[in-house]
Amino acid sequence: MIYEVVTRRYILKKTSFMQYKRTLFMSGLLQIHESLPMGVQNFPDERWGWIRAWMADCTNADRHQLCSRALDRIASSSYLPTRVIEVAYSKDVDGQKRYRLLETANSAPKDHRYATLSHIWGSDQNPSYRTVHANYQNRIDHGVLRSDLPPCFQDAIDVAKQLAIPYIWIDSLCIIQDDDKDRPSEAGSMDRVYSNSFLNISATASSSSKDRLPSMAKDDRLQEPRFVQTAWSDPYPGIYQIFDPHFWPDRVDSTRLASRGWIFQERALAPRVLHFGFDQVLWECAESERAEELPHGIPLRSRATGREGFKWHLNMDPLQDAAANYGGTTILRGRAPMQHADLHKKWSTVLSQYTRCELTRQSDKLIAVSGVAKLLADRFEDTYVAGLWNSNLVGGLCWRVPQMRRTTQDLIPSGLYARRWEISHRLEGNGAPSWSWASVDGVIEAGPLESYEQVHDAFSEPSTGSIGYKTCSSVLFSAPKVDVSCTALRTPSNCVRLIHSDREEISRFDTMVQKLL
Repeated sequence: MIYEVVTRRYILKKTSFMQYKRTLFMSGLLQIHESLPMGVQNFPDERWGWIRAWMADCTNADRHQLCSRALDRIASSSYLPTRVIEVAYSKDVDGQKRYRLLETANSAPKDHRYATLSHIWGSDQNPSYRTVHANYQNRIDHGVLRSDLPPCFQDAIDVAKQLAIPYIWIDSLCIIQDDDKDRPSEAGSMDRVYSNSFLNISATASSSSKDRLPSMAKDDRLQEPRFVQTAWSDPYPGIYQIFDPHFWPDRVDSTRLASRGWIFQERALAPRVLHFGFDQVLWECAESERAEELPHGIPLRSRATGREGFKWHLNMDPLQDAAANYGGTTILRGRAPMQHADLHKKWSTVLSQYTRCELTRQSDKLIAVSGVAKLLADRFEDTYVAGLWNSNLVGGLCWRVPQMRRTTQDLIPSGLYARRWEISHRLEGNGAPSWSWASVDGVIEAGPLESYEQVHDAFSEPSTGSIGYKTCSSVLFSAPKVDVSCTALRTPSNCVRLIHSDREEISRFDTMVQKLL
């Protein structure tokens, strides 16, 4: 407990750990064993060296078997999105840098590696930040002026170039934003765009595309120490590394960007993510989480759950039977043979995390997770119907709204995050059927895995060929009758619950009753 309290204040407030010397070190409980000062100034070679080392480990089959398998799959597919930005620039007659907007169908690139960018658009968008019909052909013929790009895009292109990745895909530049055919068509390809990328560059601590990637800016700092040695000989003497159990959540999982629905899918599908946090760069792949302060890996206990990280659970690569080589749980890991029970467990975890996220347009509720659903549908050979799975339709209908509030966070000047609370509520007119979890804005818990129904018909008609866009959805099934009693709870939500004859609660209505029974 002493370690947690002291370290949390030390890291997040950026105060000197040595001011606590009187409490810990003068008492003789702890002694400084080793100090590892870390100075960072405008992306020096040392920082790039760490990033390249993380990348080398991730792509090494002997070190990261799961990650290297995904890399082999990507290489064999030779996939490129419809359009990409070429990071090698040219100069026009005025000496201004231009980046070519490349139509991949009309070119034959030798290197198919490309990066993607995850960012928050922001409310005040300069028209030059987007590709539209009016500037599309000019950008194809002459390229995009660097001066027309927001700082976030400029930095992301520089990162890709520094890491020798020849192309980058940025949504607002590579999708024709005022084309009613191109936008939904490209949205339906998000699963391929992100899952086949080499690296996702994440503006994790930025509030809009007008901000620079935070860790790219000049940051003079010195942090110490890292290790302490116990003064006692028994029990458990030795040298201990100091870390903050909230280190990763505060910089990644609980940021404003991570709370966005589209970003959830981008982060889940991308094989590896380079996060630009408010005070340092962090790395995330299926087998490791690293940071400048902890370049050899984030201790498991420093994660919020105390278990494996986000991408370990949500890795969507189809070649996953090497979990035993890594250890730990396999909630969202594919195993052979693939069973429908595995799919339902995976989807339950997806829902519990995705429904905590926010969307600017609630009509995107199903679309923004359609890439994840499409990969799971192909992998498990199941049918996806408006957020539910054909193999467990009734179980999928038994979703519920837990009595909890969703939390989101906004960046404040100190570099930390201010928390705000939102209560779940029913959505109107977002296109999702009322029986789907997608009709609720808020946290959802999936239903039971066991069911006894017989499905007679399940129908969902896509309007654009995308698994996320629906014009009509219906389900017809039958099931045995069960005797239950109805009980009203005298709570602020006035919810009604159903009790089986054995007194076991089996369900609750998620809508408020006007009059208690």
